[in-house]
Amino acid sequence: MTYSKEIKKLYSQLLGKSLKTKMNELGIYNNQIAYYNSDNKLVFIAESSVGQIIKGRRNLTFESSLAFQSTLNYKTPRELFFPSSEFELQLIETIISTILTASCFKQTFFREAIYKKLDEKINQQNISDFVNAHQEIFLNSLAQFFPAFLTEETSFQITERLTEWLTELVCIVTQ
Repeated sequence: MTYSKEIKKLYSQLLGKSLKTKMNELGIYNNQIAYYNSDNKLVFIAESSVGQIIKGRRNLTFESSLAFQSTLNYKTPRELFFPSSEFELQLIETIISTILTASCFKQTFFREAIYKKLDEKINQQNISDFVNAHQEIFLNSLAQFFPAFLTEETSFQITERLTEWLTELVCIVTQ
C-alpha cells in the first residue's frame, strides 16, 4: 500500500468518526444531511452515502461537504475537515502510529527518525506524550498547510495534501 492510500484510509476513518460524533451530539440522523442549492431547494445526501462517509469508506465530495457543513453548523470547510485541535492532534498521533506499523513505511528514514525520537519505546502512550509535548509546532504546521480558506474541496484532496505534509512532519520530528 502506498503512503497516500494509508493516509486516505486513516484520515477518512477519523473524519467519519468526528462527523458521527457531531451528528450524535446534535441528534441528526443519516437521512437528514442536506444543503440548499443555488435554486434555494433543499438537496439531501443519500442515507447510504452518509453511512459510507461516516464509516470512512467514501470520499466526502464537494456536494456532501456542503451538506455536512450546513447541517452540522460548521462555519467553514476547514472547520468541517479539521474540526478541532484535538482532532488534529489525534490525526498526527494516528499518522505517526501508522508510520511505525504500516509496511509501506518499512525501511524509510521517517520511520527510523520517529523510532529514535521515541527512544525506541513504541507504544501509544509514548506517541501521545511526544505529540502533546510538540503540539504547538504540529498544529502551526498543519494550519499553514491547511489555512482558513482551503483550496481542497473533498476529503480525498485533503488526504493528498496530508501526504505532501509528511515531508514537513519528518522535518519537525527530526529537529
